[in-house]
This record gives sequence, structure tokens and C-alpha cells, in this order.
Amino acid sequence: MVSIIPFTRFVAGSVEGSIAAVIPLTLASIPYFAQLSEKAISKIQPGLIEAALAIGASPLQIIYKVLIPEALPNIISALTSTLIHLIGYSTIAGALGSGGLGNLIIHKGYQSFHTDYVVATVISLIALVQTIQICGDYIANGSAHKNSNA
Repeated sequence: MVSIIPFTRFVAGSVEGSIAAVIPLTLASIPYFAQLSEKAISKIQPGLIEAALAIGASPLQIIYKVLIPEALPNIISALTSTLIHLIGYSTIAGALGSGGLGNLIIHKGYQSFHTDYVVATVISLIALVQTIQICGDYIANGSAHKNSNA
């Protein structure tokens, strides 16, 4: 976050607040999600792509009708992981001055010796992360390509 302060100031007009925190959080999450998505697509068997090429599919058809449907459960898992990491990153950003849960933990809880704020915030973060993980797993399992021969 600190290394891109000039860019954040140029885009958002400020380096403080929740709007300014969106820029570094976005820049941190895009490569992470891209790497996980690339790994998901690279796990697809080359035979599927060769079969699509053999029947005359165009590159766009291969992407939209072979690669994405086959990799969709793993892409959804990648999105789930990215969202969970963003929760952690945004909490850290809040501790650095952008507001939100990190600010609540640091200023109202830790510095004011109100452990109830810290405990409540940690419990809510755990509940939020678990909810996202359970929903992501459910959606990923529901989107799994079903084998018609089974």
C-alpha cells in the first residue's frame, strides 16, 4: 500500500479513507486471482483442447465452451480464496488508516483496552470467512462438470 501512494493519490485524490484503500487492494488481488485462474486452466487435459480443434472450434469457442466450463469449479475456488485474502488485506488496510474492521480493532479495541471489541471483531471476521468459504465450496461443487457416462 505504501509503495503505490503516488498512484493512489493520483487516482483517488487522497491516500486516506476507504476509497483510497480500494486501489491497492485491487492491484494486490488481480495478480493473485490471475495466477490461481491460470493454474485452474492449465490443469485441463490437453486432449479436450485437441478434440475441440479437431471438430473445427475457433479459439474463442475453445475458451468459452471448453476451457471455462472445465475450469469453472477451480476458478470459483480461486475467487473464493481471493475474497478471503481481500478480507485480510482490508483489515490490515483498516489498521493503517482506511477505516473499517482494522480501525475498529486497533483504535477502539487494542489502544483503548476494550478486549470485547477485539473479540467481537475477530469472531465476526471468522464467521464472515467461514460463510464465504462454505458458499464458495457449495457453488464450486454445484458447477462441477458432470460426466455423462457415470
